[in-house]
Amino acid sequence: MRLRKAVYGLSQSGRVLWKKVNQTMHDFGCKAASEDDCVFVCKRGGSTLIIATVVDDMIQVSDSQELIKEFNEHMKKSFIITDNGPVKFFLGVHFKLHADGGFTANETVQIERMLAKFGVTDESETNNSPMLKGFTISESDLSENPDPSLVTRCKSILGSLTHIQLWTRPDVSYPVNLIARHVSKATPVLLGHLKRILRYLNKTKNYGLRIGEADPLGHGPKLT
Repeated sequence: MRLRKAVYGLSQSGRVLWKKVNQTMHDFGCKAASEDDCVFVCKRGGSTLIIATVVDDMIQVSDSQELIKEFNEHMKKSFIITDNGPVKFFLGVHFKLHADGGFTANETVQIERMLAKFGVTDESETNNSPMLKGFTISESDLSENPDPSLVTRCKSILGSLTHIQLWTRPDVSYPVNLIARHVSKATPVLLGHLKRILRYLNKTKNYGLRIGEADPLGHGPKLT
């Protein structure tokens, strides 16, 4: 059997789409970054275009509007595309551009939806930190015969938190990843740790990463 057309929703469709996108990129002269196959770089006439792709969404960054226009015209030959202008929202992340060329990225809307999903909406339900000082997980906090419904609930919370911490909230990465190692042995204690992180995000949901601002200490992006 030979697949003649990939139907949306089938397991093969994602691979077929990616092969088509990848070939179209290469035809324009783009090369995948060595660190990430989903990031492409194109250099032409002294200008550089960087494209970050996630399935059928893209962000383009360039020092040449003309190069962006050429790239979009090239993509239109193979795909139906929409140019939404300067990026504002991308995969749940809100971007705010600043006059100095930098930007702030936050997931306030995404966090509010997550908090509503897990029942943490009261403004009084807050914590000043995502974990206590010296936070760790001991054997007494775990169960060899956990309640399956509790494991499922903890995994659901962790899934939402993982997306948040990967994109704009590295301040919750340590407790999220530590809890994730033990979620298969979930107990009410582990659930309590997760709820603390949720209450912390309830207080700090407007925090985001400020990128591009000059940092005299050389620490790079910072949480604001």
